[in-house]
Amino acid sequence: MDSQCCLDNTTNNRKALDFAEKAVMANAKQIAKVFTPFYGEAATEQLYTLLVKHYDAIKAYSEATVAGSKSRQDAALADYASNTDEIAARDIGREQRIGAHRDEFSDI
Repeated sequence: MDSQCCLDNTTNNRKALDFAEKAVMANAKQIAKVFTPFYGEAATEQLYTLLVKHYDAIKAYSEATVAGSKSRQDAALADYASNTDEIAARDIGREQRIGAHRDEFSDI
């Protein structure tokens, strides 16, 4: 749905796209801030950066679609996949660290 909204606004309503982008950035910041008490400010900023990159790839794909550029679509999809891998690697690493600490306290 995000990509459809972005695509529609790219072609039809720049003001709505600007509003939607601000809302997406605010939402990404809120999502990232949920992690601050558990992982600290650095992890929050890292997650926020990854979420922004995720949206940027969707936006780039939408713009490439409007422009009719298959090569730009492919590049945007590659960025999206790479970003998804970064997010997954970050989450897997966190789960491994949590699991290690969980094992330390299993006797409690």
